[in-house]
Amino acid sequence: MKKVLFFAAILMIGLASCANAEQRKLNRMTEAVKDVLTTDAFRDNATIEFFEFTPIRYEVVSINRLDTLTLLNLWDELYYIYDMSEVLAQRVELNHQRVRNYAALRWHDFAERAQREVERDADAMRELLERFSRLNREDSIIRANITNRANSENIYLFTAFVKATGTDNNSGRTENILDTIQAFLNKDMVVLRPRAFEDFD
Repeated sequence: MKKVLFFAAILMIGLASCANAEQRKLNRMTEAVKDVLTTDAFRDNATIEFFEFTPIRYEVVSINRLDTLTLLNLWDELYYIYDMSEVLAQRVELNHQRVRNYAALRWHDFAERAQREVERDADAMRELLERFSRLNREDSIIRANITNRANSENIYLFTAFVKATGTDNNSGRTENILDTIQAFLNKDMVVLRPRAFEDFD
């Protein structure tokens, strides 16, 4: 009987220490995410006041999930560039037509102005296409990284409920936040973010 009680006591102590370790990990994640949100607000000349920040859970996931979110951000930008290049191509064609029409009427000043617009839009289109090429190369690199990772690094996906108010210090405008948020963290409890398209330039 003493042996059974002894093993039960050890089991209870083990379970309690596991629960404490899990709670400490959640607490570290909570502090890391709150710190990032506060720092981001400060960078944007804003303040954030937390009324509630309740950790819900965390799970261990592959870093490929983070790269997949980066790909989604990249694709948003690629679609935007594609749409903008179509708009610019239509404007270039329209202004080419205007140049021809003005030249036929011998309205040289108008023709020159339209030609300058053609050149400006053509330059903008070239810049967009160069950006598209760079982002497309980055897309290929990220896809190759995801595919070639034999044993991808594991990271944490943290979920918490947040009730807070953000205030823009410039305008005084406030925004209430009442939502569930998620954040990726590495083993050192550093918050990881999917890269936004601005990061690719």
